[in-house]
Amino acid sequence: MSGGSLDYLAFRMNDALFDEANVHYSNVGNPKENMYARSDNPFEDKDISELIFDVACVIHALEWYKSGDISEETYREILAKFKKSYILDETIDFRVHKKALELACEDIAWIDVPRTNDTQYYIDLYLKKARKE
Repeated sequence: MSGGSLDYLAFRMNDALFDEANVHYSNVGNPKENMYARSDNPFEDKDISELIFDVACVIHALEWYKSGDISEETYREILAKFKKSYILDETIDFRVHKKALELACEDIAWIDVPRTNDTQYYIDLYLKKARKE
């Protein structure tokens, strides 16, 4: 059936939001396509634009799975790839690790800078990278 189970929602998102990026289930986490999504930047926030692009790719996978165009195994692989990039491993409580990092940072001079969204962003970015390693 080539998608359609969700009224082609993923393609409509692609047409409405992205110029260069190509919403397709195989593009979840694709560095080249994520770069295009960041360049298109429809949300005027590159991180959010990249996230929504990947969400649209997952929606595309769901559409094709529900329409019988891809297997459940392929759909689950795509979900796992997305989760690995964006969702914490449920077996690890990263709130504990985040608190440990904050306590460790108290010894670093720059931590005296008042906590702003920027410093929180860098702590979160560090933790996201640590999860991937």
